[in-house]
Amino acid sequence: MWVGLVAAVLVVVIVLLALMGVVRRFRATRGAEPRQLTGPRRVQLPVAAVLTTFALALFLTPLLTIVPLQAAAPALVAVGFLMMTQVKHIDWDKYEIAIPAFLTIAVMPFTYSITNGIGAGFLAYVVIKTVLGKAKDIHWLLWGTSALFLVYFAINPIEQVLGVK
Repeated sequence: MWVGLVAAVLVVVIVLLALMGVVRRFRATRGAEPRQLTGPRRVQLPVAAVLTTFALALFLTPLLTIVPLQAAAPALVAVGFLMMTQVKHIDWDKYEIAIPAFLTIAVMPFTYSITNGIGAGFLAYVVIKTVLGKAKDIHWLLWGTSALFLVYFAINPIEQVLGVK
C-alpha cells in the first residue's frame, strides 16, 4: 500500500518542480516586470494548479469505471506509436544513453508496467554513469528518484523473504 503512496508523492513533487520551471520560463519570455513575484509567492501558482488538477481528478475518477478497458486499446496503440517515433533521436552509439533507453522501452511491455520500465531505465542510467566515473554528472533529483525506485523494486523480494506478505 505504501508503495502507491510513495509513487503518488513522487508524482506530485515532479509535477510541482516541472510547473515551477514552466512558470519561470513563461515569465522570462515576457521580460522583467516592476512587480514580479519572488520567493514563496512565486510558488503559489504552480501549487494551486496542481491542487486544482488533483481535486478535479478525485471527483472525475469514478467516471473512468464506465469506460471498458477494451475501449482504451486504440488510444494505447496510438500513444505507443507516437512514443516509438522518438526512438530515432536516441544516440545509439553512446551506451550510457542507449542501454537505459532500451531497458525503459523493453521492460514496460514485458512487465505490463510503465513504472517498472521507467525505474529500470533510471537505475540503469545511474549505475552506468557511476561505473564510468561520471557520477558527478547525475542530477540530484535523478539520484533521489533512483533511490526511491530501488526501494520500490526491493520491497516485494524483502517481504517474501521475511514472510510478511
